[in-house]
Amino acid sequence: MLENKNILLGVSGGIAAYKVLDLCSRLKKRNVNLKIIMTKSATEFVNPLSFETMGRCIVYTDLFSGHHEEVHHIELARWADLMLIAPASANTIAKMAHGIADNFLLSTYLACDKDVVIAPAMNTNMLKAKATQRNLKILKDDFFSQSNTEVVHSLIFCQYLKTQTHLFSPFPKTLLESINKYQDIKQTK
Repeated sequence: MLENKNILLGVSGGIAAYKVLDLCSRLKKRNVNLKIIMTKSATEFVNPLSFETMGRCIVYTDLFSGHHEEVHHIELARWADLMLIAPASANTIAKMAHGIADNFLLSTYLACDKDVVIAPAMNTNMLKAKATQRNLKILKDDFFSQSNTEVVHSLIFCQYLKTQTHLFSPFPKTLLESINKYQDIKQTK
């Protein structure tokens, strides 16, 4: 059940970013509390105003802009029940796997001690590249070592590896269904 959950959505650069607008709409229809972080490259594909409109929330793009009465990347990580990174570009996945925090999204990811769901989306050759597969394995191993819910992480994580060539057509609907399954399984444990 997603209703009233706090989901922190991280949008990285890639053409699939426009599909995440539909995901925002679907999440809001399920009464999800949403906050969004976009990387600079994501803003080259979709304007942050589009995400603010569809997500009905503030969109964070720059770690160093705005007022700093709170440390935003820490507070957002605390606020979230779940962090969802969609689309997760090859660049973002590589940086996540190696602890590089050179933007708002990655700094928040490292500060987040909640469950993290990633939805890899990129060209099939990029996804199949040895470096990308190695980085995904690092993340998968990290997720498993931090959680008792290996089945849940595997359900979310592997679905996108298995359906890599279908990411662009059913992406928002399939991702939303996976997150729902994840929440259902987590509530029964």
